[in-house]
Formats: sequence, C-alpha cells, structure tokens
Amino acid sequence: MRDWLFLSKSLRPWPWWFAPLAIFSTVLLTLIFWMGSKIAYSDWFENHWLYFSKTCALTAVTLMGWLLLLTSRALWTERLCGGLDKVYTLHRYIGRIVFFLLCLHPFFLSLYRLPNWSQWVLFFLFPYPSPKNSYQQGANLGAWAWLLLVFLIFAAVYLVKPYRKWLFFHKWMSLFYLMSLIHIMLIERDVSNYPFLFIWIWSWLGLGAVSLCWNWLYRWVGPKASYVLDRIDSDGRLIFLKIKPMKNKLLFKPGQWVFMEIPSLGKERHPFSIASLPTEDGCLIFGIRIVGYWTDRLQELRKGEKIIVYGPYGMLSDVFLMSKKDCVCIGAGVGITPFIGMWALALHSPDRISNDENGNGIYPSWEDFLKTWKSPKLDLFYLVNSKNDAIFDEVIENVAISTQFMHLKKSSERGHFYHLLISNSSKYISLFDISQRVDNLREKNILLCGPIAMISAFKLQAKELGIPNDQIFFEAFEWRSGSIH
Repeated sequence: MRDWLFLSKSLRPWPWWFAPLAIFSTVLLTLIFWMGSKIAYSDWFENHWLYFSKTCALTAVTLMGWLLLLTSRALWTERLCGGLDKVYTLHRYIGRIVFFLLCLHPFFLSLYRLPNWSQWVLFFLFPYPSPKNSYQQGANLGAWAWLLLVFLIFAAVYLVKPYRKWLFFHKWMSLFYLMSLIHIMLIERDVSNYPFLFIWIWSWLGLGAVSLCWNWLYRWVGPKASYVLDRIDSDGRLIFLKIKPMKNKLLFKPGQWVFMEIPSLGKERHPFSIASLPTEDGCLIFGIRIVGYWTDRLQELRKGEKIIVYGPYGMLSDVFLMSKKDCVCIGAGVGITPFIGMWALALHSPDRISNDENGNGIYPSWEDFLKTWKSPKLDLFYLVNSKNDAIFDEVIENVAISTQFMHLKKSSERGHFYHLLISNSSKYISLFDISQRVDNLREKNILLCGPIAMISAFKLQAKELGIPNDQIFFEAFEWRSGSIH
C-alpha cells in the first residue's frame, strides 16, 4: 500500500523530457549492441534491406518492453512521468510508434520477392506454405502475429465503441505478445547468435512478460481495499457515493484518485477522484457525473454492496502539500473533483505565516503530517459552461460554510477564495481572465485539471503572462475515458 512515507519525495525530480530520453537511450543501446556484435563477428547481410528490417524489429521489441512496463501502474512509472495520466499518454504514443515499426519490419523483409507481386502479397499472409525448418516456422508465426495485431488495432479503433468491448480486444494484445516471443525464439538469427544482444533483448522481453502477468493478476494482487456502500444520492446528473472500509482503509492524499470496481456491475474498473479528506473512519466520498452506461447503472446500487478500490494514484496534490508557494487550482467540469479535497484541507488547517514554514520531512502517517502542516493560500476556480453544469458548486460552498461552525475565520479572511466562472458561446474563460482575479499570479503554482484542449491553451497563455513552466502542473482526465489497461 502506498503511504505517507513517500510524501516528501513524491514530487517529480526529473524534467518532462527525462522519461522520453530514458526510453530513447535504451533503444539506442539496443542498436549499438546489435551493430557492435555485427562488427565483432564480421557478420553482414547480403540483402541490405535486412538492416532496415532488423532496425525496426529490434527497436519495436525494446519499446514493447517499455509499453508493458508503463501499463503496470508501478509507483516508479508514475514518478518517472509525473503522473499516471502522463504514463498512459506516453504509452499511447509509444504504441503508435511500435505499430508503425512492426508494419515496416515485414515490408522491408518482403522486398526481395518483388517484382513477383503474388509472392510479395503471400509473404504477409503465409510466407512459407511448407516450412522446412524453425526459421520458416517462425516466419509464418510472425506473419500471423502481425495480422492479429492489425485486426486488433482496427477493431479497437474503428469497430467497437462501448468501453467493455474495446477493453476485450485490447486484452487480446497479450496473445500477440506471446506469439512474438515464440517468433523470436524460432527465428534463431541475430538475437540468438550474439550473446550480449541475446541477454539484453531477452531481459526486455522478460520484463514485458512479467509486466503482462502483473496486469492479468492486478485485480488480485494490486494495491486495493474493500469497501461497502454506506450512502448513495443522485439527482439524475450527479451521484454521490459514500463508502466505508470493510477492514483496512485506503491511505491517500487529498486530490488522488482510484480505480473502482463494483462486482455487481461486472469486472470493469473505472477511475474516479476522491472528493474527501482522509478521516479516522476511513470513509471515502465520490462525486460522479452520469455520462454513460456504467455510471448510469450506479443509481441501481443499494446500501451494503461491496466496492473494491485500487490505488491510490495521482501526483497533483503533492504540489499543494509540499510546495512553498501559494496555489491556484483550476478545474473545468468534472476536473474540479481532485481539488475538492485540497479545498477542504486548506479550510480546515492552520494557515502559513511564511512560505518557509513547511519542511520536507518524512511522515509515517497522515495524522503526523497534519501536526506540522500549514496550508498555503488557495484560489479555487471552477470553470463551467452554464450554471446548470456547476454540479459541484454547492459541495464546495458547503465546505466553506462548515468551517464557520468550527470557530474558524471565513475563508476569504484567511486568503482562500472560491470562484465560479461561467463561460458563454462567444468567449471562453482564459488564464488572462483568471489573472485579473488573483494577485501576483506569476509567483504562485498553478494546478490544472480538465480537458486536454483547455490545459494546452492555459499553458500557452501562461507563457504569454511570463509564468515559468515549472510552476504549471496538470492532470488531464480525458485519458480516463478509455485508456485503462
């Protein structure tokens, strides 16, 4: 279980380009080991197209190892990329590159059959109708694996729309990976002939296989906690769930999110932000907008039903909890949910007198952390298209009202401000509008959560306002609509 021992070290220590550079470096090492072995053994191809084909194949194998590592949801991958949303974004781009390379690999291999077009086409379907050795058997298996990959990609992108069907086809990628492993074993060419390259490539293939097994076993061995439904309310647009732990409670930070599985609704896992603070009773509260079949069925749940949560995930709150700067949190639509817990924590915690008050110690528990933590000043912006879309507005206002019953000053008197901004058809809300409502915006950390288009626009506007890039932190929620592996 992830705990607060990691709090002081969880801010991403590397720049944004570190993860792509690490991946590129491993690919470069693969090609160096391959060409170095070629030189050492004076083993050269007569068909020069094979150099292009092998380059594509070896690069794809290395990247496939990374693809599967990134889907493991391991804590180190989240830190490496700066959040699980960015892990999946990187995974998506690498997947496209791998598919392109795996299309080029057989293309270059097949060129020797031209200008016999019938034999060239047959190469992609059944290269050796009567295989005489393991190489030809491996070539046939490789062709069938490639055809399976093309079908799965086409089906996932164009043929299926419901999420559960998309997920079903995506899981069949495991069969493609298994066929690829056997294909490499049977070919017995460069990888098998060069010991150093053999160890390197099979290390990556092994890491991929371990990650694949972990993904299949995730629902049994992943970080999880079992809960029961304690309360459910719905107004037809928004569902509020309160769940209480059956045994062990989830350790999380305000603003993090979990994958939720409800056995009575199937084995699907969907991500939702936790809209509450860690409490002694361990209860979790979620505000879920009804946007599809699965979320609509949540209204059928009854008190006492079992709910399993996996996680927690997300690094956005680390900026708020550990930074020495005041914060501006901007949530668009359902992107406001990660900030509700931060807002509640800020309003129920002592205020900083100086930005140097919070140290960078290691805290064994949430309670120990709260003993010394003091809240930075927080401006919370909730961006919606209409008043009717502001379904979390009352929740946020009630948090502020509740502090008055705890003998605390009003939030505005303490430097915490809540802003509900409604756009219209002629003008969208921009960071320039927000800068007019916040003093010294350039000196504060800006936390964003919302559609990718909004985040991209705000990052460009921040540059125009002279706000350093290292003061912009974001989590995009669009990846959650269909990228759970």
